[in-house]
Amino acid sequence: MTDSAPHNNVIVIGVDFSNPSRQALHEAIRIGRGSKARLVVVHFLYDEEMSHFKRWRGLAESDIIAGRKTHLETWLSEFDASGLDLDLRVGIGHPFAELSKIVISEKAKLLVLGAQGENHKLHGEQIGSVAKSCLRHPSTDLLLVRKEHRDSFQNVLAAIDFSKDSKQAVHRAAEVARSDGADLHVVHIFSPVWKYYGDPADFEDEVAGHISELRQKFCDFAYSELKEVKNQPVHFDVRESISAYHGILEYGKEVMADLVVIGRLGKGTRQSISPGRTAERVIEKSSCSVLVTFGLKQ
Repeated sequence: MTDSAPHNNVIVIGVDFSNPSRQALHEAIRIGRGSKARLVVVHFLYDEEMSHFKRWRGLAESDIIAGRKTHLETWLSEFDASGLDLDLRVGIGHPFAELSKIVISEKAKLLVLGAQGENHKLHGEQIGSVAKSCLRHPSTDLLLVRKEHRDSFQNVLAAIDFSKDSKQAVHRAAEVARSDGADLHVVHIFSPVWKYYGDPADFEDEVAGHISELRQKFCDFAYSELKEVKNQPVHFDVRESISAYHGILEYGKEVMADLVVIGRLGKGTRQSISPGRTAERVIEKSSCSVLVTFGLKQ
């Protein structure tokens, strides 16, 4: 979904009181303080959970919500949120559906979630079900937090493939890097699959020419999109790898990236109902936080 209306300076954070959502809230508070954004912190009880409280504990719905709201306020008191504009909400329903409604109604510029949910240790999944749903049915840019960042990001990596979404990724990465005073790394990964169908030596000149063309295209793209960061440390590179996601992860390790910014849809993705394979694999395999962008806002 692409929202044609301008986004408000609002960050929505979904929490379930798990350690991953604690990390997400820490990061959202840090970003919100730097950008002077209003933070909407939301927690939802599933319908089944509400039915359990009603049936087995004899509690009224209003009492259940009030109790959970008190728990949210107590939980939030453990964080340094002084001076921030906070809006705490507790409701009933599927977290993905309700979060999407809030993001749309608030015209939020960012949704922040822990990369894994409260049951991640039980199921061993790298991405929680709510995060996965938000990734596949986007309503705004999505930050999936894996590690706490009490301080600023140091190295922000934007991976580009010259698609519309990767243009947005470059701008969002530059925005974060500028805000945090981080080094900005911009990389394009390519895979010359043709050289695996014969003697690699026969393709050396062809590969060298292709790399030269890519570097020129990459420089034209990067400099045209990053005119606003002339005074920032920016590092550009073109790398060969067996696959785009593998190259992004390896390059991220090399530059010690603590945030990877990537477009949800790549240039080869035809259906918007599912994220591009590269984006999905980077999110699954990355050890650091990932910011997923959803195309240029008109």
